[in-house]
Amino acid sequence: MQTIDHKYKEPPLNISLPKFGRNSRQSMSLFLIGSDLIGLTLAACLALGFRLIWKGQPIVLEVYLNLLPLLLVFIVVYAVAGLYPSVGLNPIEELRRLAYTTTATFFMLVVVSFWGHIAGNFSRLALSFFWVLGLFTIPFLRWLTRQIAIRANIWGEPIAVIGSGPKTQKIVKFLLANRALGLVPAVIVNGFNQTVDDSTGIPILESSFLLKNPGFFGDFHIQTAVIVPDETSEDFQSLVFDERLFGFQRLILISNLSWVGGSAVVTYDLEGVLGLEIQRNLLNASGQFLKRLMDLFIILLGGIFVFLLIIVIAIFIRLDTPGSIFYRQRRVGKEGKEIRVWKFRTMMMNADQLLEPWLDESPDLRAEWEATHKLKNDPRVTRVGAILRRTSLDELPQLWNVIKGEMSLVGPRPIVNDEINHYNEVFLLYKQVLPGMTGLWQVSGRSDTTYESRVRLDAYYIRHWSIWMDIYILIRTFWVVIKRSGAY
Repeated sequence: MQTIDHKYKEPPLNISLPKFGRNSRQSMSLFLIGSDLIGLTLAACLALGFRLIWKGQPIVLEVYLNLLPLLLVFIVVYAVAGLYPSVGLNPIEELRRLAYTTTATFFMLVVVSFWGHIAGNFSRLALSFFWVLGLFTIPFLRWLTRQIAIRANIWGEPIAVIGSGPKTQKIVKFLLANRALGLVPAVIVNGFNQTVDDSTGIPILESSFLLKNPGFFGDFHIQTAVIVPDETSEDFQSLVFDERLFGFQRLILISNLSWVGGSAVVTYDLEGVLGLEIQRNLLNASGQFLKRLMDLFIILLGGIFVFLLIIVIAIFIRLDTPGSIFYRQRRVGKEGKEIRVWKFRTMMMNADQLLEPWLDESPDLRAEWEATHKLKNDPRVTRVGAILRRTSLDELPQLWNVIKGEMSLVGPRPIVNDEINHYNEVFLLYKQVLPGMTGLWQVSGRSDTTYESRVRLDAYYIRHWSIWMDIYILIRTFWVVIKRSGAY
């Protein structure tokens, strides 16, 4: 913790800063470079191990050790792609850049080896394993590195957030909850000299104080500011934009279009005027076709394992309670058409008849049901059903809906007719796409989030979809299921 020096003639404020201060971006870059080198080395070792198991032939280790310096080529390419220090980079965009640059660098080195007539010295199988494994080990090691560094308070650069309204508070809370982005709010600047909510615990400075002490940010190594234009006076904005006064090296402007953002936005420079193209990828026929191909490919890839798992679960359900193994629910699908969604039965056979009497007896249960259409401690759930719900395996039969083309692996969750009124005008957007087995809502808190947040996340997903967003959500889904967060 650092305290404002007495020269500012203000009551002391406790400013919490990452340990590296001015060199925070360089430190984060070094952490990620080390992480990437470990990830590449791990992928190489695993590739040689798999090749040994597959072929059963000895490996001349010295030949491959001579290739270790080539790993630096990957680091250089990552740097050119803007992957160091990746501050503020959306994790979906980071995943996309890592996949493209890793693949491009790998094939570039393969081509060079053929031109140099040295390709015959290496196992093509081992090289193929190295490429595929690198697509997993590098993002995983980056995630692990960030988590360790966050816990040690050595990840992130201190920033100022300039604004005085609810949007400012929302941004501060988001950045505090997503430390992996590397933007750590150190102070909030009251852009309108109005009363500012201090519930975040971040120190609040008045713009008048900063005008008297323009060197404040430099003393605390704050080189980046996030500014909310509609919550900051125009006079103070113009002063912030002047690089000479406060010394900000980077300014991040928050758009008034709160739903615009992500990888589906392309910027245009129209002779000094900023233009934004909003790409509705998921509403395009080509995007929907690509999404369908990915669904079928993933199902085909894990087909045998999933089939065996369904058989095992079906046996346990039958042994636990009498009745059917599967349960079908009426849901709203694409174009507002009704679909029958398959699930493993997790409740007693007469669950629908038992619900209303229980809700009549408990106002709290009724309020919970009307708010989320779920009950956290539902007395109708069976023993096996409780396990299936906590692990989300109860939704595994929906793969049949995906195969039939009624659902997708990723998308907004299918809703019942009674939930349409929660979506309001967003329902017109919702019914243009296939509902999904998992989605942005599930990996952002699932049942622990409000219904308003669920609707907002569904709208964001549809407007900003990319194939990389689906891959990211699928990866996050596995982690959420393992943690069993928000599932009941």
